[in-house]
Amino acid sequence: MSEGRQHENWTHTASLMAMHAQIHHDAESGEAPPTMYTFHPFYETPKQELPEATPDILMAFGFRPIKPEVPDGG
Repeated sequence: MSEGRQHENWTHTASLMAMHAQIHHDAESGEAPPTMYTFHPFYETPKQELPEATPDILMAFGFRPIKPEVPDGG
C-alpha cells in the first residue's frame, strides 16, 4: 500500500515539474517538451526487443551465408 501512495505522490510531483519545465521550454529549440514521464522515477520506458537474427533477415540486410569448410576424409 505504501508503494501505491509513493507512486501517486511522485505522479503529482512529476506533473508539477513537467508543467514548470514546459512553461520555460524553448519551442524553437526543436526538442520535444518534457512530460511527466521525464521526471517520474518509477516510470520505465518499454524496451524494444530485437528480432532474432534468422537467415532470412540476415540475407535481407545483405549478408551471405557462409558454407562451413569440411576437412578431407583422407
